[in-house]
Amino acid sequence: MADSVRIGSERQAWHSQRRRPWLRLVRTDLEDLGPVSPELVLVDPPLAAAVRVTPDAVVVQNGRAGEGIQPTRRRDLERPEVGSGGDTTTTASYDTSDLLLEQHGVELELTTRGSDRSWRLTAARGEQIVVPDDGSVVPQQIQSLLRTVAQGRELVAVPARSSDPEIRRLEDHVARQRDSLVRHDVGARIASDPESLHQVRVAARRVRAFVGVAQDLVDADWAAEINDGMRCVGRASNEARDLDVLLDKLRSEIRSIDLRDQPATEALIERLESDRRELQRALVEALDSDRYQRLLERLGQPAVPAEGRRKRTLEKLAGRELNRLVAGVKRLGKRPSDDALHALRIKVKRVRYAGELAGATSGKPARRVIEAATQLQDLLGAHQDAVVAAERLRAVGYAFDRTGIAFVAGQLAEREKVTQGAVHDRFPAAWKDLRKQARKLPG
Repeated sequence: MADSVRIGSERQAWHSQRRRPWLRLVRTDLEDLGPVSPELVLVDPPLAAAVRVTPDAVVVQNGRAGEGIQPTRRRDLERPEVGSGGDTTTTASYDTSDLLLEQHGVELELTTRGSDRSWRLTAARGEQIVVPDDGSVVPQQIQSLLRTVAQGRELVAVPARSSDPEIRRLEDHVARQRDSLVRHDVGARIASDPESLHQVRVAARRVRAFVGVAQDLVDADWAAEINDGMRCVGRASNEARDLDVLLDKLRSEIRSIDLRDQPATEALIERLESDRRELQRALVEALDSDRYQRLLERLGQPAVPAEGRRKRTLEKLAGRELNRLVAGVKRLGKRPSDDALHALRIKVKRVRYAGELAGATSGKPARRVIEAATQLQDLLGAHQDAVVAAERLRAVGYAFDRTGIAFVAGQLAEREKVTQGAVHDRFPAAWKDLRKQARKLPG
């Protein structure tokens, strides 16, 4: 076992006269340690899925401290019902982390009524079997019946599936983005086609936008957990994607560079490609992290609704995003800064994704709003790409020449090239005017 930490000081002793081993905190893979204590399962199922207890240690799942997705709270896993006699019955759903049972139409529930606990397994055609709880994680009889469906995966408590159509719509949209994250994961790791990483970023942004728009409908902690995880994906991929865009532009423009300057352009591309390889290592590390893998599992599970009755629909929430955008544009002024335009682009994306989430694509006026938002988003995206590219080129230029003379000279030379181009564009009309006037001369 690696990475063990001793808890307590060497001078501290147990109250009993008999000396005992010090308690250690150990991180390792739990699969190697056998079943968990049945008592811990009864007290806290999520904790039972994360720890094991030995005579001299508390063992937790291997991973970096502070990095993991927080276990789902117990109240999010149980559905309480009050019977006619005043007795409270709670029901918790169990499945594999990737919901194999649900995918095959099978339901597994643990019901608690007072001190009585029982498992109910419902097959795809409605056949049921009820088995008294024997204190184990899942009774052996249930595990045997699920051998094929569960494929040997661990059965864990999962959030209950909401019947609210608005929540179900959110789940459907989030599930599609999760599929996109997984579908393009391999390509993003290979990194030979920049579009794969682009699709990973788009999916992460969409998840954040969907959850942000629906924040009034879902549990605040659940939303924060998802958004924080997606931000990590963004931080790991943003700079790499920006370099992909810049490199693609430079490779396409190198043919238009003066032949005398092409060797320098090739050296610049090589420098940027080296930077991109460094960023790729950080990206793969983020995709490999336990936190990201658990986040993907959480995205595949039901969303956790907010407590209380829903007050707004997704359609109204989408309208709120549009009103916020209009108010934001009014505050921009005539000459908005680069940062202000970037912030506006984020608001435009929210309006677009909010419309998609609310199902607005089915109505012609709303569909036109989404199309217009997409065009504005692309325009502002091109502006932001140019801003980021200029800053990257400035950094590289100053890295080669700390005085900045070469970088400034390059900017001035480019302005002169623009002037040359303008002259070329105006020359035909000027020549045409000269010939016209010349024909009016006598003789």
